[in-house]
Amino acid sequence: MDHFTELLHEDVVFDGVELGCQIGRLPSRDSAADRAATTAFNVKTQLTDCWRERHARQRTHAP
Repeated sequence: MDHFTELLHEDVVFDGVELGCQIGRLPSRDSAADRAATTAFNVKTQLTDCWRERHARQRTHAP
């Protein structure tokens, strides 16, 4: 008796950050430069979120 299963689909996930590290366009993982870039990105995200929340509140209080 043959035990074959039919492949219905295959999901492929591409990690662009890992590729960037490998070809030298991004800093190595866990390096000081990587930590600094991650921190900067997180600060930018937090500031953007605060701005959007404030902007949304101002629109709801408009006459």
